[in-house]
Amino acid sequence: HEKSLVEAAWQALRAAWACDDSNNEQGAVRSRLRAAKLIDESRSANVEFSKQLGLDRCIEADALRRAGEHQRAKDLLQHMQVNFYIYINSD
Repeated sequence: HEKSLVEAAWQALRAAWACDDSNNEQGAVRSRLRAAKLIDESRSANVEFSKQLGLDRCIEADALRRAGEHQRAKDLLQHMQVNFYIYINSD
């Protein structure tokens, strides 16, 4: 089930890109918001979205930004910045 969250997030992003290609702005926004929600759910379920640390939040923030959710994207990146600072300085 957990890995299906990651695959569903990627499917939602691919749907957003297809909507972009067909100038379907409403569909692109809906798909990006769905992708962001699924990425957040995968993180909450401790499912690895990527081996690259922080990539999930970067992709989620980009999806939010492109869906017009600028404040949510900014908040997510600021939270990520604090977490990375703690992670880097934890040694």
